[in-house]
Amino acid sequence: MSKKKNISADRIVGFSAIFISMLSLFIFSKQTAIIQQQGELSALPYLVVETGYDPDEYLITYTLNNYGIGPAIIEEMVFKYNDERHRTDLFHFVQNDFFKKDSLTIVSGATFDAGLAIPAGEERIMLSVGGSQKAYDRGKKFFERLIEKEELDYEIKYSSIYNKIWSISRNGTKPVSIK
Repeated sequence: MSKKKNISADRIVGFSAIFISMLSLFIFSKQTAIIQQQGELSALPYLVVETGYDPDEYLITYTLNNYGIGPAIIEEMVFKYNDERHRTDLFHFVQNDFFKKDSLTIVSGATFDAGLAIPAGEERIMLSVGGSQKAYDRGKKFFERLIEKEELDYEIKYSSIYNKIWSISRNGTKPVSIK
């Protein structure tokens, strides 16, 4: 004869407790993932390179602007000219490798070493050229020629405080997530 097993109230309570515990663990892990994602999005940097022309002051200025809501940490800068890659910032690239040939007047520039943080809502001048009407006109003509012929390109890699890495380039319309 077969024995019938009765399900006791203790077993029902035990299985219910296990089920509720597993469900709570699942919900807790989902909430943790959502909170982590929210934290990462609240510190999202958004870098843009902008060119400014000021004919009154005879300056052409290249700035790196952070329009995001968190600091952008520079990882690497690469400037490409005639299929050659130069791992340096714009100021040193212009000063040492490139613009001496065209004798442009550098008014100011900044160094962008790996690890430099650009706070949210801030900008940093990469390079200013000009200073006189002649130098301004020469610089404007030179940069316009580079842009038209697409001879000069750049890639700037930067990260957030959560180690998410993005890249921007002259031809890109927005930052591209790398990692």
